[in-house]
Amino acid sequence: MLTGATVLYGRDPECRKIDELLAGLRAGAGGSLLFTGGPGIGKSALLNYAADRAGATDVLVVHGAEAESDLPFAGLHALLAPVRHLLPSIPEHQCAALAAGLGSGPPPDSDPYAVAAGTLSLLTAADRGTGLLLVDDLHLLDQVSRRAVLFVARRATGAGVGVIATMDGGADGDHLEQHRLDPLDDDEAEALLRATAGTQLSAPMLRRLLRVCGGLPLALVEAPAVLGAEELGGAVPLPDPLPVGPRVLEAVRRRAAELTAEHWAALVVVAAAGDAGLQAIRAVLTELDLPAEALEAAEAAGVLRCHGNEVTFTDPLVRCAAYQLGELPYRRRVHAAFAAVTTGARRARHLGVATLGLDEGVAGELERAAAQPYAAHAMSQAARLLECAAELTGDAAARARRSMLAAECWQLAGYPERAARIGDEVAHRSDDVRVRAETQALLARGERVRTGPEPARRTLRREAVRVRALDPDRAAVMLLATADAEALAGDPGGALAAVSQAAGLRRSPAGPPAEVLTGRRAAAVAATGELVIARELWSGCRSGIETLTSDGALPVGWRGDLWLWYPVLLLRLGELAIVTPILEELVFEARRREIDGLLAGLLAVQAELHARTGSWDDAQAEAAEAVRRAGRTGQGAYEAAARLCQARLAAARGHGEECREQLGRIRRLATGLRLGSLVVPAEATEGLLALSLGEDEAAYARLEGAARLAEVRGSPDFGRIPWVGDLTEAAVRSGRSEEARGAIAGVAARGMGSVPLRAVLNRCEGLVNPERATELFRAAAGSGEPFEAARARLLLGETLASQGCAAEAERALRQARDTFVRLAARPWADRARQALSREPGTTAAPTYPSPSSSSSASPPRWRVAGLTTQELRVADLVGRGATNRETAKELFLSPKTVEFHLRSIYRKLGLRSRAELAHIVGRDR
Repeated sequence: MLTGATVLYGRDPECRKIDELLAGLRAGAGGSLLFTGGPGIGKSALLNYAADRAGATDVLVVHGAEAESDLPFAGLHALLAPVRHLLPSIPEHQCAALAAGLGSGPPPDSDPYAVAAGTLSLLTAADRGTGLLLVDDLHLLDQVSRRAVLFVARRATGAGVGVIATMDGGADGDHLEQHRLDPLDDDEAEALLRATAGTQLSAPMLRRLLRVCGGLPLALVEAPAVLGAEELGGAVPLPDPLPVGPRVLEAVRRRAAELTAEHWAALVVVAAAGDAGLQAIRAVLTELDLPAEALEAAEAAGVLRCHGNEVTFTDPLVRCAAYQLGELPYRRRVHAAFAAVTTGARRARHLGVATLGLDEGVAGELERAAAQPYAAHAMSQAARLLECAAELTGDAAARARRSMLAAECWQLAGYPERAARIGDEVAHRSDDVRVRAETQALLARGERVRTGPEPARRTLRREAVRVRALDPDRAAVMLLATADAEALAGDPGGALAAVSQAAGLRRSPAGPPAEVLTGRRAAAVAATGELVIARELWSGCRSGIETLTSDGALPVGWRGDLWLWYPVLLLRLGELAIVTPILEELVFEARRREIDGLLAGLLAVQAELHARTGSWDDAQAEAAEAVRRAGRTGQGAYEAAARLCQARLAAARGHGEECREQLGRIRRLATGLRLGSLVVPAEATEGLLALSLGEDEAAYARLEGAARLAEVRGSPDFGRIPWVGDLTEAAVRSGRSEEARGAIAGVAARGMGSVPLRAVLNRCEGLVNPERATELFRAAAGSGEPFEAARARLLLGETLASQGCAAEAERALRQARDTFVRLAARPWADRARQALSREPGTTAAPTYPSPSSSSSASPPRWRVAGLTTQELRVADLVGRGATNRETAKELFLSPKTVEFHLRSIYRKLGLRSRAELAHIVGRDR
């Protein structure tokens, strides 16, 4: 970026050339520069920069205009006006030729050389300092003026004048050296966009604008001016196609000047088509009496690209401009024509735009399209369909219902401000107590993870009381949402009470299903540590709930909450094999349908799952993505949950600084949002860090404090974070065996509902029962999660070594060490290595994996192409010939999720088929 009166981004090389030319002028040496590029690329901005930097130098300026390109001498008339009084000082023949052309002498001389030479003589005749010519759009000057300017430019160096001109790429520069301007790169474009829009620009809007504007400076400058502050700030989504400014419209027209009005009318059709495809586009062109060859003409002009049934614009900016060039009535006709030749959601989208006035039939069709199971459209599109349906609805109650559905979809799409505005409008228009209560409850549900659970649970309880006599099923839904707020606040007892009240109010299928009420009760019970009871409740509702999580319905109301609390319940019960495909499917759907209101939370839960199943790199990546997404959407509760996963990974790896930094952020979020559910896990994580670093006293103090807090709050939640194992080990290491037995006793009976926790409890029992240690450590090592199982193997190896069973001890210690090394849990691997060093066959220190390190033997390309652990597994199986269904069965995934992973694998590896994948996997085996 260069600054001054004119600030330019991404044009440093060009600005340096201008500065060098100006410095030469001041020293008496002339020169010329010719900048080329398409409309809107920033050529005029360079001339403004030159004018600002010229200082005392005389500057003559002319702008080419298409309207005057057929008028001889029009350009010279504008350019030479300030120095016309010097005509008598140049040679007589040149003076006569110029004077005639400029309208101040006899009829024009036909000698073009005299005109060009006279122009140069006139410029050098000025005795007030060396002159600078700035010529914008040289290619649009009339022929006489263009020849004269090029004549001067070729002789500028010897004549001591400066010429800086611009013209469109592809125009004739008469053999002058051309400096082509390219679009700005992403960093330069972002800097220009932020400078133009200000700090209000949100990250998602920034990405969308960068993609559409394509590095074109004019578009980047005009875009913020045609969009509202709410759109730029991300409060509402950007319209599609994006509106563009008048200068961009003109630039796009100039880029494809050879296209006729009919061709542009056809381009409006293509711009409105969305994903309708070539067949539908041709049908609409026929309906509108437009020639089919218009597409070929646009393709020849470099505007469209046709392949198979796909028609795409070569530049998204051209699509935006083409759509805007169509008048509103014509665009409605286009959409009506598309509605006649498409079906399903595509038809609904076009029908909604084409319809004027109230129309219940169209409104119903839009609502059905929005709620269609497994719909391909994004959640924001469903919201738009429902909002449009509400606008076409005459009945007040139906309009309010559709508006509230639209508001909830906007909330799920990550636009809470848009949802709040619709809710406020509905409440203002309605005098129905139930509708007004529902608007308040909707906003409170969204705010649980943004402003904290306390205000939300108060609002939800109040509104449930307000409507329970009029609509008990609606009140039951509100109370279920209250239970989630209570859980976030760290009050599982309050959550349990809310679920019980909801179950007592449910009267009909309009309320939450019985299996959902039972499952939500199980989740609340599990948080209290009563995992045996929770498992019994879960067993009775599992089938029904898992059907509901995969039925493709819109995740509104209790369904959206179900997407999050059910996977967490399965984690608490240790059902890792069951929850893995469920979470894969939910994350896949959230990504596919852009359900940004839930995605950060789902990623935080998935990160926790992968941390427990030993895929720590995947866990770290998912947690980092969840933090980024939650930060953008203001969902502090999800951010804190993701940071907790990062903190626990750092603690287990002995990364003290990183762990403490994450814990500091978590505690600030927990305090600000009153997230009581994070207090005990944060303390327990600090205890794990101390234990990893061998600080046994500090570990015991932290973990014992966590245990006391859990008892006071009634939320031990050791099914989710097995802190009892850390507390027991810290107690034994610090010489507090009795306290260790007390910790185990408080958990043993209740924790049997989780298989992984059972394994941890076996390890704990082995620590305080030396006579049964070998048996108990073996039991703990044979099940559970990789990190916890490796800790059991470490203890088993140390115990066997003390008993003189060297071979078996070494085997257990090696297994433990290898797991710790794979997880990069350095302190634990060091402990295993030290134990091995006390046995025969001492081995060298392990090498810890690091994203920035590389081994001397390069691994196969497909294993270092940024594939996630799950993608590597899919690639390996499919590359060895497994079908999608076989791969899904092997990895506990759905075929659809395998398909999703394969598309990602192909993109990352640059492949196009299973055969290519099989080739590289087979070659590297």
